[in-house]
Amino acid sequence: MKKLIQKIRIKTVFLFLSLVLWWRSSPISDYFFPTNTEQDINNYWDLKKIIYAICITLAILSGEYKNKLQKFLSLVFIGVLAEDISDRLQKITYLEWTDYIVFDLVLITSFFITYKDVFNNKVFNDYFSRNFRC
Repeated sequence: MKKLIQKIRIKTVFLFLSLVLWWRSSPISDYFFPTNTEQDINNYWDLKKIIYAICITLAILSGEYKNKLQKFLSLVFIGVLAEDISDRLQKITYLEWTDYIVFDLVLITSFFITYKDVFNNKVFNDYFSRNFRC
């Protein structure tokens, strides 16, 4: 456990915080501005813009993707951003059941992209070298 804590650097923490803030920006804004008055709606979007600016700043600060955890978190973040942009282009401003499916697919895809070399080495090199020797 101690080695795991030592491996997690501040850039990884920045990237994780950026991902969580981006994903939870709507509930945070809803908490502070729950009513539908014009003033609250303006303040709601102003707060979301501030949260997005913080997220992008944190993502830029964590721009070094040398270890697998940072690469995985950055791919998840990119997937969540793409899904969010897609929702905004379709004028969907609330969380739907399809968002959960997309998030699951983003997690699976990011995990596979990050660890594909490990899978390839384990499956193909070990399996084929044992069973198909010439």
